[in-house]
Amino acid sequence: MAFAGTGATFAQSVTLSDPNYRGAFSVSGCTGIVGYAASSSSPLTLTPQAAGSCTLTVSDSGSDTVTISATVTTLSVPVQ
Repeated sequence: MAFAGTGATFAQSVTLSDPNYRGAFSVSGCTGIVGYAASSSSPLTLTPQAAGSCTLTVSDSGSDTVTISATVTTLSVPVQ
């Protein structure tokens, strides 16, 4: 996922689904770059917090895991 700025204005949602699973998903990774609820149902809202790249790991209690690559960019304006 690509984010073009930081804060709630640039948040994006991801639909999580596993046809054989009905519980919450565990989310980890991207500390300080992308914010989220550590235990979430679908959809998962990702909020960019700082510029950088990282990988989120989403898993269920049945050991099924998926990764989501995230890149947050911000506009750099030179001060003169």
